[in-house]
Amino acid sequence: MIAFVLIHLICLLPCLVSSEISEAEYDVLLDYAKFSSIAYCLNKGLTSGPMSESCELSFCKTPELSDIEIIKTFDFNEWDGVGSGYLAIDHKNGRVILAMRGTSSRRDWIGNFDFIPVPYEPLTKSITVECEGCKIHKGFYEFLRNKCAYIIKETSNLHFKHPEYRLIVTGHSLGAALATLAGIELSLMEHDPLVVGYGSPRVGNTNFVKWVDISVSSKLQVIVNIAQTNMITNGFIRVTHEHDLIPKLPPAPVFRHTGVEYEIVKLETPHERNDINRVVNEEWQDIDDMDSNAQVKTMSPSKLWPPFLGKYEHKHYLIRITGCDDNKS
Repeated sequence: MIAFVLIHLICLLPCLVSSEISEAEYDVLLDYAKFSSIAYCLNKGLTSGPMSESCELSFCKTPELSDIEIIKTFDFNEWDGVGSGYLAIDHKNGRVILAMRGTSSRRDWIGNFDFIPVPYEPLTKSITVECEGCKIHKGFYEFLRNKCAYIIKETSNLHFKHPEYRLIVTGHSLGAALATLAGIELSLMEHDPLVVGYGSPRVGNTNFVKWVDISVSSKLQVIVNIAQTNMITNGFIRVTHEHDLIPKLPPAPVFRHTGVEYEIVKLETPHERNDINRVVNEEWQDIDDMDSNAQVKTMSPSKLWPPFLGKYEHKHYLIRITGCDDNKS
C-alpha cells in the first residue's frame, strides 16, 4: 500500500509543482488569513459574542462572517505569559475555529527569540507516536507546557460537542507556531484538524518535523489529497511570502518546517490565485547527518530583522494581516 501511494505521488509531482492552485485552495488560504487577522483585534475590544459586534474589521460585518460566534478569548500577556487568541464557532459552515495572534507585545518578542532547542514531549500521551530525539524552540515549548493545556481543553470540549464540524487551527507569525503546537495536540486527540499558519517561524528540529509529517498527520497523504481533489481539508498547511524573513528563523539546520507550503510570490496586495505557488519539498531530506545538537547563538530582533528586509511581506498575507485596521495598507 505504501509503495502504491509513493508511486502515485511520483506521478502527481509534476502537477503539484507546476500547476496553479485551485480556486478552492485559494479560498481556504484567504478565509483563514482573515481569521488570523481578527486575532489582532483582541486589544481593540474583540470579545465573546457575535463576531460582527466586537470586531472592527470590515470583513467581520459581511454575511460570511457576521454570524460566527466568539466563544472565548484569551490573552496570556495579561497573565505574565506569551500568546493570545480566540475560540469561535461557525454554525452556518460547520466549523470550530481556534485562532492565535501573532507577535504583538514586547513579551511576545522575548518569547519569540528565546529559541534555544529543548527536548520536546507532547502534552497528549500516545504510545504509538512517540517523538524520539525531538527538540523544539524553547519559548514555544514553555508556552505549550504552561498555558496551552487550557486552550487545548476548551477547543477539544467544543469540538466534541459538535463532532460533525470541521476543526480549524490558524495563526500568523508567532501565532502560526503556537497553532502548529496546538494542532499537534488536537491531532493526537484524534480531532483531525486543518492547521493553517501564515509567516510562521520554524518550530522544531529534524526529528520533530519527521514525526509531525509522518506520524501525527501524513504530509504525503495531504499532498495526494490536494492533488486529487484540488481542495485543502486537513493536515498542516503553511503559507510563506517571498522575502519574509520570519519563516527563515530560527536558523537551519537545527530548526525545520512542517507541513505543505504555499508561497506568495507577489510583493504587494492584493494577492490573487496566480500569485501563490504550491511548493513540494521535504525540508528534512538529506540533512540526517547534521548535528541536531548544534549550538544556536542568540541574536537581537533588530539584527535578525532590519527594517528594510521583509517587514511588508511579513505583515501582508493575501490581506493586511496585522494591526486590526482597515485603513492601514
